[in-house]
Amino acid sequence: MHPMNHHQTAAGPQSPRSGRAQYKFWSLRPAVQASFLVGMLCSCVVRAVQPAPPPPDRSTTVYLLSEEGHTGILLPHGDGWVEWAFGDYAWYAAGRGDLGWGLYTAMRATTGGLARRAVGGDPLLDPWSRARGTVLFPYPADRDAVARLAARLEAEFRAGGQPSFNPLFGFHVVPAHAPYSMWFNCTDAAATWLAELGIEAPTRGICARILGRPGTELAAPPPDDGELVRDRVRAFGGVAADGRGR
Repeated sequence: MHPMNHHQTAAGPQSPRSGRAQYKFWSLRPAVQASFLVGMLCSCVVRAVQPAPPPPDRSTTVYLLSEEGHTGILLPHGDGWVEWAFGDYAWYAAGRGDLGWGLYTAMRATTGGLARRAVGGDPLLDPWSRARGTVLFPYPADRDAVARLAARLEAEFRAGGQPSFNPLFGFHVVPAHAPYSMWFNCTDAAATWLAELGIEAPTRGICARILGRPGTELAAPPPDDGELVRDRVRAFGGVAADGRGR
């Protein structure tokens, strides 16, 4: 997820080495600037495919989550689900989305953020899904592979320390093991997780979004109240006062 188009443990988010470092983009040669901008404009959209679905007696449903500017996955968890996502930690944890920081993250790797959101019941009726305009694509996946992936992500999340809350997405966020960069963003992380479940999404280059199989998409209904989440987002720039998670 790129901080320019969408997206604090006690230590706080990672900062540039100097206050001026994030603005070095403007000192680059025009040709380099142009190459960067062309790369952004040529970002791709790919579709996830599953060459060999598991037998029904060994499978469980997982979801590819696709939104404008964001890709993640939903894994079963008890009677509900857990959404997993990846992005720039400074944006996720502290709302750092100014132009200078966006350009800095485009040119250099930053601390990645691993995001977790617990979803009870029908994930399409969850208030955050409705407010975000979530679209889900279901896939059957091997139960053992799902359990291994979920255990690994949960372990990484616990190792990240005290989570911060992102009121825009309903996420709880910790620093991730992997760094965030233009070349490894939310779509690349989601593709890596899907690959562990036998689902292929070839995100070569700069990939903006992953979609599922045509005709299988499930769209969350719009919220009943347009203010459902906006009140919690207006002052986004830090941790919400009531942002403790389930």
